[in-house]
Amino acid sequence: MREDRADLDQGLGWITFLAKGEKRMVTFRQLEILFGFNYGEGTKWNFKEKELQRVWATIADGVYSSSRSKAAQIRSPVLRYVHKALANTFFARKATGTINEGELKFLDMGIKPFSHAQAMARGSGEIDLTQGT
Repeated sequence: MREDRADLDQGLGWITFLAKGEKRMVTFRQLEILFGFNYGEGTKWNFKEKELQRVWATIADGVYSSSRSKAAQIRSPVLRYVHKALANTFFARKATGTINEGELKFLDMGIKPFSHAQAMARGSGEIDLTQGT
């Protein structure tokens, strides 16, 4: 494992893990680049309530409420697993029954490229991620 001091100095730290029995390290800066995050910019999400409702209507049943909406309302089993992974890792939650705004925003960012491509392929503005579920 080679630690490049310049990479470490550009970020807030690093993550170490074992992969195939070898110790590996990834800096937060490398993760920013990998996931396309904007380095040094603010972290405030510019989501409006209407946008959250649109996302929820696309993936789940009912009206979204951060205190009442349940992960079980998400129609796609795959998205339910993705939500659980997000809640357990990024939000460090053990109980994943309800879905909070941050988790819904992450789900939206994750499905947006797929939903846009699917809508373009069909030639319509409608988005349906529930096909086959």
